[in-house]
Amino acid sequence: MKPILFHVGTYPVYAYGFMICIGFIAAMTIAYYRLKQKGFDPSLVFDFAIICLLSGILGARIFFLVQYNHYFDFTIFNIFEGISASGGILGILFFLACYKNTKAIFAIGIQTFILLSAIHHNKATWIFPLEILFLALLAFFAIQNAKIAILSFNQGNKALFSLWFVFCFVSGLRGMHCYYLRSQYSWDVFALWKGGLVFFGGFILAVAVLALYCQKKKIPLLPLFDILTFSVAIALSFARIGCFLNGCCYGKVCHEESPLAVHFPSDSIVSERVHIATLDIDSLWKKHAPKEIHFWSELPHGKRRILQNFPKYLPPDIYHSIFRPVYATQIVSSFKGILLFFLLCWFYPRRRYEGETTLFFCMFYSIGRFSVEMLRGDTPPFLGTSLTAGQFVSVCLFCLCASLFLYFRFMPKVRKG
Repeated sequence: MKPILFHVGTYPVYAYGFMICIGFIAAMTIAYYRLKQKGFDPSLVFDFAIICLLSGILGARIFFLVQYNHYFDFTIFNIFEGISASGGILGILFFLACYKNTKAIFAIGIQTFILLSAIHHNKATWIFPLEILFLALLAFFAIQNAKIAILSFNQGNKALFSLWFVFCFVSGLRGMHCYYLRSQYSWDVFALWKGGLVFFGGFILAVAVLALYCQKKKIPLLPLFDILTFSVAIALSFARIGCFLNGCCYGKVCHEESPLAVHFPSDSIVSERVHIATLDIDSLWKKHAPKEIHFWSELPHGKRRILQNFPKYLPPDIYHSIFRPVYATQIVSSFKGILLFFLLCWFYPRRRYEGETTLFFCMFYSIGRFSVEMLRGDTPPFLGTSLTAGQFVSVCLFCLCASLFLYFRFMPKVRKG
């Protein structure tokens, strides 16, 4: 486990985000060459990358927050708790600036706001001019696009226009209020660098958005999905390595002799949620640590320091009886992604119709996910059943895809495209 790989200056590079980036780059590279090989315009990979990245992360995070809602404080989304009028204006400007779906405007706007947030967090004295500049840039793009937006407001896109406007306006109202009073709120719901993405959520939303994009651009959908499954399998493999380094998506407590057993540090997510959840840390520390450092428990980050030093001061037998090994489900999932990639390489030339490779991928991913979930220790039961949310979705996805797979494979009129 190594949540922070290295530092660039004073800024940490988190292992989870770094491995996702590596997986994303590998997935784009594979998609580029396979699109080119199959006669598609390889430059489409950049459009697909933006669509899948944004919609995938959004869907994966939403699914995670729903599944693990008991770990988070959602007060930040309570619009009735407080709003900012200037934020509403900013939201409207952002809506107009992004209305033409210009990728550059969207990317620059998000990156600029993140940069300003980081600077403001450090209480830089020159933040105000930069905020004015950011607002001026948004206003400029808004003025450029406002005429087009108003003229294109017709019955055909009325629902989409209205929903996007309301989302930007409400997000601005609440977002700016919380931004200025950020010390009063918990921002863990946005802390992607700490982990917290569920593949099923990202997969479903990314597929839906990508399908709409392909329909609009008149791109053959099923052949494209068959090609992109290879990229998904590789991206998953790298992402799970990030989970292992971060310590999330951990397994159940297991025996020392298990070939899948792995020990996580005493200050890991596993220890916090499994091993020490019912322990009196302060009493244990004062009993075994030197008296001159008992005061650590009174420091603001004393618990973290205590856990980091438990291996040094706790007797080995007590330490190992508390911090027991768990199944390395992240490594199993990573190998599952690699195995899926080679299975796809074997199956793709043998497909009988377009879209069959996608169904094949979904079936085998569901089987693998259902099996790994049996070893997971961080997934609570779903809706009062004995299944986890991942297992429930796996069963539904497998039944649907297996039915379609068999139906189309044995229909005599269906031919490979």
